[in-house]
Amino acid sequence: MIDIQIFNKNTLKLPGIKLVKLADYKDISHNYPDEELGILFEPNSTDFGIIKKYNNKIIIGTSKNEKIIRKLVEHKNIYGIVDIESDKGPDHTHYRRSNMNQVIAKLMKENNKVYFINFNSILKSRNKSKLMGRIRQNVILCNKYNTTIKVHNFSKNISDFRKDLSPVYKIFKIKNQ
Repeated sequence: MIDIQIFNKNTLKLPGIKLVKLADYKDISHNYPDEELGILFEPNSTDFGIIKKYNNKIIIGTSKNEKIIRKLVEHKNIYGIVDIESDKGPDHTHYRRSNMNQVIAKLMKENNKVYFINFNSILKSRNKSKLMGRIRQNVILCNKYNTTIKVHNFSKNISDFRKDLSPVYKIFKIKNQ
């Protein structure tokens, strides 16, 4: 399994794909032509015209807004989504506010999108139990609709890198890898 890191000078030594924010992509791809780069896309609105020219790159979307998440899932150039849940804010009485619902889970399956779990965000979270509960709810929905789920480091430093993430698949009861 190829791992995914956030690009910086510390992660150059680590194996796998390095994610770069869209604004920095041209400079970094020019300075590091041998690196396998992907794009971390954080849209502020539902205008995705910018990413049309990057259709041969791996583009992973992220947002905390449900409308933008739905547009990310519906867009053909987006490979998957990551960091849609947060550890902030109160949960509802009957469900967790994890920014995924059955409609998004079905769309992810129909459009062959991947739900990525950011292991680094779990490590760095101040409220791990709330974040893990929200991730677990998203995993339950993705398992129900047979959506592909992958766990990656998304590390920014060598110290955050974990070689074996297979126990995380067991903890969250992930079926579709």
